[in-house]
Amino acid sequence: MDGKSLFVGVMSVVADPVTDGLIDAINAKLSEEQWEQVAVLALSLREHALAVGDGQLAVLVEDIRAIALDVVAHPSGDDGVIRGGDAGGRD
Repeated sequence: MDGKSLFVGVMSVVADPVTDGLIDAINAKLSEEQWEQVAVLALSLREHALAVGDGQLAVLVEDIRAIALDVVAHPSGDDGVIRGGDAGGRD
């Protein structure tokens, strides 16, 4: 992967250092392809977002967590590239 496609560009409606720190931590773990940690941090960020009333961020982060859990459950191989399923013989 080129690394550039890994980073999450999110903005919180509620700006606070905890939200910013968790977003930075998620981006760092994404760049390292540490998907288990992405899922853990995303859950923490989701809970924090809900606590501060940022429902939009909570929904976005839940999607990121679902993607991370899917990657953990279905690893793609040694090169780390996620490949699409069989689309009529095409990739």
